Amino acid sequence: MCAAEIDYQRSCFVIMPFGRKPVGDKEVDFNFIYQEVFVPAIRATPLTAPETGYLEPRRTDQDFFSGLIDLEMFRYLEYSRFAPADISGLNANVLYELGVRHRADPAGTAIFRQAGTLIPFDIKAVKAFEYSYEPMEEVARSRELITRVLTESLKYNRPDSPVRVALDAQGVHAAEQTGGRPVLDEALRAAENALRGGKKLEAIALYREAVRLAPDNTSARMKLGLLLKDLGRWEDALAEFREIARLRPDYAEALREQGIAENKLYERADRPPGTTSGEESLRRAIHLSPEDYDALSSLGGA
Repeated sequence: MCAAEIDYQRSCFVIMPFGRKPVGDKEVDFNFIYQEVFVPAIRATPLTAPETGYLEPRRTDQDFFSGLIDLEMFRYLEYSRFAPADISGLNANVLYELGVRHRADPAGTAIFRQAGTLIPFDIKAVKAFEYSYEPMEEVARSRELITRVLTESLKYNRPDSPVRVALDAQGVHAAEQTGGRPVLDEALRAAENALRGGKKLEAIALYREAVRLAPDNTSARMKLGLLLKDLGRWEDALAEFREIARLRPDYAEALREQGIAENKLYERADRPPGTTSGEESLRRAIHLSPEDYDALSSLGGA
């Protein structure tokens, strides 16, 4: 097969480490995980009607044609029908490729992680599905999970790229409110720079400005809400999560965070009148994303 013959409409490019890499305090064989977990799961994922057939797994080190591996990688990231990303171990190459994919396509990406993998702040607003490969019985369950996620994602084709969601929102609203995008772009860049410098209060102020310029920008609102949550400002965080859920009723992660915030306020002795336990919001989140471990565990404490 040559590169020109690749059918990208069937390609499912797996973003993941190669070989054996550290994850926490153990070494993980990602080649085994690719071959035994991802490949069978992808091959079991049907294309959407009226198309026939199934997704085809791809990884650049598994392609037997000549050419520059980096060039083929970028083509896969840009054109593949789907791209699951395994962020276990927070491999730098994986995170870079995930960013490229999020910029390239508004839909068709899913994040997976092994239990215990921390989620970087910039993608906390995106659902990360947990899978296991030990003991061997877990391999079959993980295959089923991945097939289900890919099948549902192809069926509904919902936006899953925070980059494209943010850019699309700011492109509309900044043009309406400021006559162009520079002011909003500047606020978002400044917020990210403040965050990288550990200046959370400054970042909050800048995200508030971004939300003022683009009220429907759910990506900026989510980052604002998560920052407020990190600082224990639960009332303010809840207001942001509720607004996101109003703007996007199918945003499972926003509903999960709304439920967590509601539960935190409900547990306080001085809780505001009419405060709910968060159970309803968490159940709605789980209905939309049944494999959301964080929502499931939070519901147990609600």
